[in-house]
This record gives sequence, C-alpha cells and structure tokens, in this order.
Amino acid sequence: MDQKEINNILKRYYEGITTGNEEELLEEYFSGSDIPSELEAEKEWFRYRRANIPEPGEDFFVKLSSIPLNENKKGYSVSHKFIAPLRIAAMISLLITGYLFVRNIQSAPAYMKDTYNDPVVAMAEVQKILSQVSSNMNKGTGELSEINRLSVVPEALAPFARASATAKKSMESLGKSNNNPENKK
Repeated sequence: MDQKEINNILKRYYEGITTGNEEELLEEYFSGSDIPSELEAEKEWFRYRRANIPEPGEDFFVKLSSIPLNENKKGYSVSHKFIAPLRIAAMISLLITGYLFVRNIQSAPAYMKDTYNDPVVAMAEVQKILSQVSSNMNKGTGELSEINRLSVVPEALAPFARASATAKKSMESLGKSNNNPENKK
C-alpha cells in the first residue's frame, strides 16, 4: 500500500468516517516494520489499540441483558405523603417573604421622617442652614492673600537682577582684556 493511500485513510480515520475494513488495513500497515518516522505516533496508537481491546466473554451479553433499564441507583426519593405538606410550607414562606418585602418598601427610612411639628420653626432652621452655606460659598470668592504676596517677590528680586547684570558685564570685560594680545606682554 502506498504512502498517499495510507495518509488518505488516516485522514478519514481522524474524521471518524472510516469503515471497519479500512481500520483493519491501518492496523495491518502499522503492525509492520517499514513505517516512516513522521507516522511514528500513529504506529504506537494502533499497536496500543490492538493490544488493549479485550474481546467480550461468553456470558457478557447475558449479563448485559439482565440489567434493568430503569433501576434507581440509590437516588433520593420523596414519599408522596410528604409532597403536599412541603408545597404548603413553600407557599407560606413565599407569602411571608412577600409581605415583609412590601412592608419594607412602603415604610420610610428614619432619615426621611419629620423632625419638626411646627412649620415656622422648620422654615427658620432651613433659612439658618442656607445662610451658613451662602457665607461659606462667599468666602471662596474673596482675595487670596498668598497670591498677592507672590506679586511682591519679583520686586524684591530686582536688586539681585541688577547685581547679576553688573557681574555679567564685568566678566565680559575681563574676558575681552584677556584675549587682547597687548595685555599678554
């Protein structure tokens, strides 16, 4: 069998569409000794596959047919006499939960309850709070004294700027006199 045909059958084998005869051909091919190195993994697979598949015994099918199809394997089963009370208990718990939920939604939180009985006193308290807020907001529009101090700094540095300019002129004049050839004699 040529290599191209084996590769086609292997491709079909991996797709799961080979026949029994094609699989037997593959097993026979890979049981031989003239296998290319690129098919070494398939060689091991088919040797392992052939060696580890036991044939069923004589009584296998008898044992298989004796197993009942609908046998309950130690499953949890609730007796029918408990189903009605469980349904009633579930309904009662749902009703209680619904009542508590609606009651919780309809009741106002403690921070929303009235604290003043007299509307005049309440209005006076609101005006007091609003005037305090207004005065705090007006503080933010006043002058910033520290920024005003910063405007004084350039004036204070003016004498240093003049001294720096004088020093620069002196250094330049010294540099010119050192470069003059008449001074080097």
